Amino acid sequence: EALADLDQALALDPRLARALIHRGTLHSYWGEWLTSRGGEPEGEYRAAVADLMQALALDPGDYLSWLERGIGHLHWASWLQSRGRDSDEHYAAAIADFRKAVEIYPQFDEGWRRVGIALGDWAFAREARGEDVGDLYLDAETAQDRALAINARSCDSWLAHGDLHFNWGLYEHRRGRDPHVADAGRVRIRRVGVLWRAGAVPRVLRPRRTGRATASRSRRVAA
Repeated sequence: EALADLDQALALDPRLARALIHRGTLHSYWGEWLTSRGGEPEGEYRAAVADLMQALALDPGDYLSWLERGIGHLHWASWLQSRGRDSDEHYAAAIADFRKAVEIYPQFDEGWRRVGIALGDWAFAREARGEDVGDLYLDAETAQDRALAINARSCDSWLAHGDLHFNWGLYEHRRGRDPHVADAGRVRIRRVGVLWRAGAVPRVLRPRRTGRATASRSRRVAA
């Protein structure tokens, strides 16, 4: 019904940017729902990116549109990676879109967090091909640090930061190097519990398969 309503709004006004953003976001998360049930989501991801591209053509200064298109690319990349297909194009596009969002709004902590998550996910994908991805993890840490500098009471950012260090530590361990960053990850993950007890709202508990650092931890630990 939501999709039908948005289609009707756009039939009446094809230049209604907010409707394009909402429909693109809906396609993106519908693709995630299909993926979780073994369906075929690629058409939904393609539709999501197309809608958000139109929205950005109408208003290129809307940082939230850049964020949502990046999320669409990141979902698409994760799905391609899980099928053993080339995901580099969509990881790179997601990172570029998130960076554009924070270029427009530098104090956008979610934007910086998403930059870090996408870089970390791409590092994992490229490590599976035997690449040395230490620089990607370092860039991801820089972005996550920026998110926390803006909002140190964000459960999402502490959890993403902790998971990044945890996965980075596993990467270093697999290469026979000092996995000390994993200890930093545990400290940051524990920080989430501190914020919970202090009354911070734990948005990380909303289930999403990708686009958040929590999504693939079990998969990565098993790798």
